[in-house]
Amino acid sequence: MERDSALGKVIEMFPQIASCSVSNASPDGDAEMEIEVHRSEVNQLFLMHGNLTGLLTQMTVRFTVDQQNNCNVNLQYHSRNPELTSASDMIIALKADLAVRALQGVATLKAQLEQR
Repeated sequence: MERDSALGKVIEMFPQIASCSVSNASPDGDAEMEIEVHRSEVNQLFLMHGNLTGLLTQMTVRFTVDQQNNCNVNLQYHSRNPELTSASDMIIALKADLAVRALQGVATLKAQLEQR
């Protein structure tokens, strides 16, 4: 019951996450990507797909609860393009940028959740 309670708070606070479709422009404004929730499991998982040509992004967000009833968020970015590898120029170029954005996003989410 504690697990459902902790994870349920995230879903209750952000119910739109499970059904949103948003456009996200790059910092330079030169690219736009549609992001859709491909699959969700209440209190456990959001699997989102982006349609950026050549990259075909996938973002996986998993929620777990530890023994102290803390909600842990695991965020992973992947490409659904089978031709791209970790050594691909596009992947190398995006890694540093996404690492910074992910840390900022998780910090922002944490701050918002702690304010409630």
